[in-house]
Amino acid sequence: MLKNVITFALAAAFCIGPCSTPSANPSPDKIENPKWHSTQGWEGILFEDTCSYNEMLLSLARNGFTPENLMGEHPAGTESTSIRYALFKLDIFTYKRQYQLQPAVWAELEYSAGCSSPNKIVSLQNPHILTENCAFSGEIFMELYHGGAFYYDFRGTLYKNGKTTWEPTKTAGIGDSLDAKAILSGESNTVCTVSDSGNYYSAALEE
Repeated sequence: MLKNVITFALAAAFCIGPCSTPSANPSPDKIENPKWHSTQGWEGILFEDTCSYNEMLLSLARNGFTPENLMGEHPAGTESTSIRYALFKLDIFTYKRQYQLQPAVWAELEYSAGCSSPNKIVSLQNPHILTENCAFSGEIFMELYHGGAFYYDFRGTLYKNGKTTWEPTKTAGIGDSLDAKAILSGESNTVCTVSDSGNYYSAALEE
């Protein structure tokens, strides 16, 4: 199993005044085209570039997740903090020179009032695998070590064709793990079996 360890430092959160209040009405743009983030650029995750809980669920529903798949819990913020969500795309893995997989996960982030960058990852939710020129059948596993580090791995089979449905999963808080299973229908033309992993760490996020 190939391990890709990516270490990155998050610049200290800087204050720019009170965080904006989330709109009561979900944004159609955030639902259809949620801004995705690289884990190498956490310092760039501005409050306004994240999604509300409802925007995350509606976006997932448009991308193959049915209501029973959406197992995340609605969190409550406090007077001094806000909870927001960001979509992270992880490493890209290429097989047979043309078939690509990219793990992705929604992260629940905590923001302090008056600060534009997150304090920590509160939980990981709804992990899945994005594909290019292929379809994936298998499992993805994630563990949130602390508010600034997590591990993932996946294993399964690639096919040239097929439709993927993700089974229900849970939310992984700090110190917890979760896995998600991709069920493929109408698959044809096996490409290969796959198995890879990665680690992400930020020295600046709270442990």
